[in-house]
This record gives sequence, structure tokens and C-alpha cells, in this order.
Amino acid sequence: MKYRRFSALIILLFFLRSCGEAPKSAQNIHFSPLKNKIGSLKELLYNEGEFHLFYLSGDGTVQDANTGTGYAVSRDLINWREVKNAKDGINDNVTSDFEGSVGSPLIFKLPVDGNPIIQKWVLQQTDGSYYVGSYDGNLFIKESELLKNNFGNCFFSPVILRDPEPGDDRTIQLANAGNSMLLPLELSLRITENGIRLYSNPVREADILIENVQEWNEIDYNKEKVVNFINGEALRIRARFTASPGSWFGFRLHGKDVIFSLSEMEMSSMELKAPLDLLEGKLFIEIFADRNIIEIFCNEGSVYMPLVFENVEEYGIEFIKGDGYVVAEALQVFSLKSI
Repeated sequence: MKYRRFSALIILLFFLRSCGEAPKSAQNIHFSPLKNKIGSLKELLYNEGEFHLFYLSGDGTVQDANTGTGYAVSRDLINWREVKNAKDGINDNVTSDFEGSVGSPLIFKLPVDGNPIIQKWVLQQTDGSYYVGSYDGNLFIKESELLKNNFGNCFFSPVILRDPEPGDDRTIQLANAGNSMLLPLELSLRITENGIRLYSNPVREADILIENVQEWNEIDYNKEKVVNFINGEALRIRARFTASPGSWFGFRLHGKDVIFSLSEMEMSSMELKAPLDLLEGKLFIEIFADRNIIEIFCNEGSVYMPLVFENVEEYGIEFIKGDGYVVAEALQVFSLKSI
């Protein structure tokens, strides 16, 4: 039965690929369908060098919300080619060996600190909150309280793909940001002083978006002039900071302030807050900015904040000078290509 289902799936993929075309995305670096809306993500599969994403789709009206199946194909998880919607009846037939279904919590296993001998299970809710525990195939036993590493406003219906091909043992996650996909994430479990925690980082394939870079090193962020403004719709920041207790600083991205406070030990943006911890005395920051989406990663993915917004008057980055001793040991701003 397993092999019959897989063979049917391959035939389905071949059929769907033959009847679509590649529209231009509504975002720069986040996949968005040209016509219909993305509803709940259904399944992420990999076959013969290509990733295949299936999602519920409709025209955005109440009558047609999530009534069809959308389908997109990618060779690198970044550049997606939308294919003509699958027929309604396909929904129940396109499945993989992964546990879970649309609108249900996900359950998956990850090595701890990259050690394949020591593994734990994660039970993840549709909003990204999760438990760490054990699982025997029938019963999940919680070994943590309900935890968060996602503090944004636009993370919905995530799907998982584990070990896509020989030699690639990553666990990759995609989630819906409303009517665009968030960037694909690589998930991992790490031991921290507070216990085992889930980390989310952009997949390495995101580097193919890089077009050019501006760099600064060892600058007193709150005193020295970096640059007034960097224009652009699709931008990426990668930085490593050392900061004194009580200091704060930030960035203004597409008019939205992202503030890092070492007195409150928190990051804040658009009235949302997330806890901050220093990593070996330093703060590591990575941010992707698109037309209407910002994704913020702190300290190698211990904190993740995806944000969606409207009413952008000016696209670009400003550097917000705060208070206290803040040194940008390394600061890079990348201009990104459009998909």
C-alpha cells in the first residue's frame, strides 16, 4: 500500500507540473500566488531534486475560501513556480509518511544538539508554540511546559519535511504568513540553561538571494554615524553586537521600529515583544525585510519574530541610535534579488 501510494503521488506530481505556469510573486522574496489566496498549507514533499508544496486555496471570498488545492514547485526552497490548482478530490490522496494533517498539531523528532543518538519529539501547535517530550507512536508524554520561540503575528498552518534526500538530514518547515509563505526554516533542538529548546533559522538556500552587501566592523553604534538610510524593498541584516546592561538600540525597517533593549532584555516591534538572552555575552541578529513582511531571528534562532504589515510609505533601513554602550562588532546589510 505504501509503494502504491507513492507511485500514485509521482504520477500526480507529473500531471500537475505539466499544466501550470510561473507567475510573478506579489512579494520580492516570499512566494505569493498571483491569483488565488494561500489557505492552510497541506504538505511539503521532495522528489527527484524538487520540492513540492500543496496548500488549500481559494479566491479569498467566504464562499470559496480554502475550497481548492494549490500547488507550487521549487528546486531550492526559495524560487517557487506556481502550478494550476489541483482538483478538489486530490486533497485526501496527497499524503506522505509524516504524522499530522491540515489544521492539526505537528509531531516530529529532532536530534538534540545535532546528536543523532539523543533525540526528542516536538509537539507543535498551528501557531508555532510547542512541547518537548517523548512519543511511542500512540502517546505523547510532555517533558516541558508549553514553549514559544515564535513571537510574531503571521505564522499559520506549518508543515514539515524531514531528511529530504540522502546526505541532507535537515528538518525543514514552511508556514503561511497570510497570503504569502514565510521563508523556509531549518529546525533544531538545543540544550540551554532553561532546558531543551526549539531553534528556527532560515535555510542556507536563502543565501542565493544576496545581490550586494555593505559592511561595517567595530563601530560604536549609538555614537558613530553608520549611514542615514539604505533604500530597498528586499533587504537582509546580519549583525553581531556587544552591549552594556541598560543600553538599547534598533533599526527602522520599512517604517517599522525594531528595538533591542538590554535593560528590559527584550526585543519589541509593532507592539509585540520577545525575550532576549545574550549568547556568550553577545547579541546575534538576522533580519529579512520584504514589501510587507519582516522576519527577525535572534541568537541563532532561539527567538523568531515574523511580522506582516500594511501601509508602507518608504522602503528601506534606518539605524536607530539609542542609549548606552553598543558596539557592532560586525554589521552587514544585503540587497536581495526578487524571486
